[in-house]
Amino acid sequence: MSDIDQTTKHRMSGGTIVWAAMVLAFAGLAFVYFATDPKDITPTVVLTYTILAGAALVAIGILGAIVRAVASRGRASEPHPPVG
Repeated sequence: MSDIDQTTKHRMSGGTIVWAAMVLAFAGLAFVYFATDPKDITPTVVLTYTILAGAALVAIGILGAIVRAVASRGRASEPHPPVG
């Protein structure tokens, strides 16, 4: 039974990522609106902040994948307990 536990893979929840992206987008728009004069918000500014937010999400995803790979590598090298 311990072999099954160690080979189980964690699946990423797409819904969580979508909701997080929506909340971040809303928070970013609110920040831009309150931090700048509304007449200064041009399509270029919106596009720039959208690209920066997307790049941040990609970077966080890559970092999370690296951390997960390093953590699972440490668990894989541990010796198996005796069966029985």
